[in-house]
Formats: sequence, C-alpha cells, structure tokens
Amino acid sequence: MLDIFSRFFLILNTSDAKYDALEEIITLYPNEDDSSFLSANDFKPTNIQNSGVQIETKKLAFKFYWNDDEFLTKYSNVQNLKEQNIFVYNSNKSLFRLYLNNQEYQDTTIVNTFFFVNAITYIEFISLLKEKSISNEDDFHFIDNFDQSSKRFLITSSKEPGKLLLPIPESIVTGDMTINKSSILNDFNIVFEPTNKNLPIFLKNEIYAQLKNVSEQDRIKYLFENFLNVNKIAEKNFETFIHDFSIDTLKKDYDDYKKNYFELISDVIGKITNQFIALPITVATAAFTITRVESSLFSCTLIIGALIGSSIYLSFLLLLYKKDLSYFSEAVENDYAKISKNKFFEKHSEEIKDFNIIKDNLLFKIRIYKRLTYVYFLLMWLFNTLLVYLIFYLKLKESYSIISFSLVAILINIGLMYLFESNYGSGKKND
Repeated sequence: MLDIFSRFFLILNTSDAKYDALEEIITLYPNEDDSSFLSANDFKPTNIQNSGVQIETKKLAFKFYWNDDEFLTKYSNVQNLKEQNIFVYNSNKSLFRLYLNNQEYQDTTIVNTFFFVNAITYIEFISLLKEKSISNEDDFHFIDNFDQSSKRFLITSSKEPGKLLLPIPESIVTGDMTINKSSILNDFNIVFEPTNKNLPIFLKNEIYAQLKNVSEQDRIKYLFENFLNVNKIAEKNFETFIHDFSIDTLKKDYDDYKKNYFELISDVIGKITNQFIALPITVATAAFTITRVESSLFSCTLIIGALIGSSIYLSFLLLLYKKDLSYFSEAVENDYAKISKNKFFEKHSEEIKDFNIIKDNLLFKIRIYKRLTYVYFLLMWLFNTLLVYLIFYLKLKESYSIISFSLVAILINIGLMYLFESNYGSGKKND
C-alpha cells in the first residue's frame, strides 16, 4: 500500500498536476506507464484531450487533500474519522503526509508526530462540546448555547457575572504536533461520569475564568491546547470543595503558624545568644579575679563555689531551652503529619510541597539551634573546669582540702555533662 501512495506522489510531481479545490478534481498529464498504473490501482482516471486525465478525489478509496491548509479547513466535515486513510500531497514540499491504518507517515517513513491524531481529536472535542449544549435532566447546561449559523458557543459562570462567546475557528487546531492530544477526550468524558457529580460545574467555571482573558477568536484554540491543565485545576477546586477546605487559606494559616514558631524559636535563641555573648566576658572576669584574689582557702572556695553554682544554674536553664526546641520540633512534625493526611493531598501530592518546604526549613533551624545549645554547654563547663584548675595551681598548691573540693567539682561537672548528653541523645529523633 505504501508503494502505491509513493508512486502516486511521484506521478503528481512529474505530470504537471493541477488541482481544482472547488470541484475537487486533479488534472494531470501522465505517461503511458503512469496512466496504466492509475487505472490498475483504482484511481479512476478519466481521459481528457491532449493525453490528459482527470481524477475526482471524492471517488477515491482514501481522503485526498492538496496541501495541509486544505486538510485543516475541509477535514472537519468528514464522518467516521478514525476509519479513513488520508493522503496530503503538499506540492510545495518534497514529502507527502499519510495517515494509514491509524499510523502517521511522511513519505513512506513512520513519524513520531501527531498531525492527524490531533486533528481528529480536535474535531471530536468540538463534537463533544456541541453535545453538551443540549439540555439534560437536571437543567445544567455545560454549554449554555450553540448557534449553528454563526458556529459559536456561549458559556457563563456560576461564580462571576457575564458571558463568553467561543467561535469555532475555520481551520482545525492541531496544537503542538509532538504531543498526543487524544487523552483530552477521555479526560473530558470522565468529568461527566455519574460519580463526578458537580465536577462539570467546576470545569465550566475554570474554563470561563481562563478564557475571559483570551481574545474571542483564540478561545477554542486556547481551550484545546490547554484543556488538560484547565481540567487539572478544576479537579483540584472540586477536591477542595469535597473536603471542605481551601488550599490557599490552609497555606496562609500554615504560614502564620510558621511565623509564630519562628517567634518562639527566636525568643529561645535570643536567650542562648545572650549566654554566648556573656561567656567570654564571664571567663575573662573570673580569670582576672583569680589573679588578683588572695591565696586564701576561703576566697578561693568562694570563687569555686560561685563558678560551680552558676554553671549548674545555666546547665538546667540550657536544658529547659533545649526541651523547648525539642517540643517545637515535635509540634512541627505533628502539624505537618495532620495536614499531609488530608485526602486532598492523596490526589494532588504536588500541593504538599509548599508545606514540606516550610516544615524542613523550621526543622533545620531547630537542629542548628539545639547543637549550638549543646556547644555552649560544653564550652561553659570546659572553661569553668579550667578556672577551678587554675585556682588550684596558682593559689592553693599546698592545700589538700581544695583537692577534695576540686574532685567533687569535676565529678559534678561530669555528672551534669552526662545528664545533658543523655537528654540530647534522647532527642536525636527530632534532629
């Protein structure tokens, strides 16, 4: 079959072929061999003067079009679309188009484009829109009116006033020929299944919302090329209606919730930061005091007691800060888990990304702040232990009582470090 079309294309190119688009007649002057070929393969040539022949394309076993433009303007009137084989000559091009047994060719080569498929899909899509202009039992009009004479659809919206006219273009819309548009038909029909009651209303409203900003002559073209996206938005709006919540409101509430968390976390971090700032000042002051104080047991004991007492107090304060951060971390995880379990996100998983980004951002900050708290704790006890060690070697080298005191201090330090480490370790699941 392919070789027949290829030979026919060659004959048209070499026989001074002319085409009467109105009468749909090809006039050509083939040689004897080519003339015999045309007769033998049912092209039904009629002899005319000067050894010419005429072929009535309407009588051919396939649909013939002189070029792409004729196909795109005339093909919409064809019946039984998918059962037709189509030949597009394109005299100004070196290759013909062929749609044979539901497969697209350029010349005799199968191509991965969808010129014919999209054209057929477009025609069937227009037919579906026309069907929806007919009243149904519940008095819902997806298409409010279709004017046969002007070939224009009219639609309105239940959400906003006004009406839109959608004139059918004179030429078929194929869209991007690298993309197969045939899934549009299935998606459109699914909208009107009994299980999707009210979904057509949302689709109609979304069509209106998007097409109102498109010029009148381009509305059908825009709808066909962007239907999958329009339908996706309509389904999303329908899901929010079913589950009785607004994604935009939810995002705003979650964003406000995030700001509240940031304020609470910032308050804790402000306190920790003040401790960090005070640490070098405290250590420098203590070191200076040690160098100036008398080498008496009472004075040294007082300083050591003050160091250990303040360290114990700050250690428990840091533990409270860390517990606050751990609580915030768990609360953020729990809030996110509750939101993500909403059935809306099962069908529209991409919508959870914004919430996921907010959650990850909060948890990252909390992890960093918890580690800073731990670092401050270690530095504080390290410096205080060194200060006690400094007092012992500079001021009380010969006092055995201070040895016991220092050992107790060190043991307390180790115990508190263990307490903090245990608490930190138990909270690692939130890190």
